[in-house]
Amino acid sequence: MNCRKVQPRLSEFLDNKLSARDTWEVDLHLADCHECPRVLNEIRRTVDLLAGAPRYEVSGDFIQNLQNRIGGMEPAAPRWAWVEAVRSALRPRALPALGAALATCALAIVLLIPRPPVPPGPQPNSPQNTPEVRHATGASVALSATDPFADLGVANLAAHFTDRQPAIE
Repeated sequence: MNCRKVQPRLSEFLDNKLSARDTWEVDLHLADCHECPRVLNEIRRTVDLLAGAPRYEVSGDFIQNLQNRIGGMEPAAPRWAWVEAVRSALRPRALPALGAALATCALAIVLLIPRPPVPPGPQPNSPQNTPEVRHATGASVALSATDPFADLGVANLAAHFTDRQPAIE
């Protein structure tokens, strides 16, 4: 047994209300654990303190009057309500959801910001405007259409160098 299973049973252990097997398991755990015997001693001292406390006689309608008074009370408003709101928003369970919400908002803003229009066609200073690049691009499309398993990089280089060699007449 571990401490999480033993500590809720310590009060029943003191009152001898556990089964023989549970009592034996709690005894074994108490022999090996350092924390649970301390909790057990605190419970024993509390029971002894309450047993020695004086008893007062109350009227028969005491409980009813107490419940009426408690029901009529209003909770006090926190003095720093905004601090409590921030604290509850930043609790550890809410941080992942808050982060996901902020990331979604940032993505939506990026996608909705208008971009300046790009004119169609090649740009004047673009490297794709040179004849070699235009020829290689057309060759790679032609090569990829004829042989899907060919190495396009090697084929493009071969086409590029054969086009530059002077024709032999």
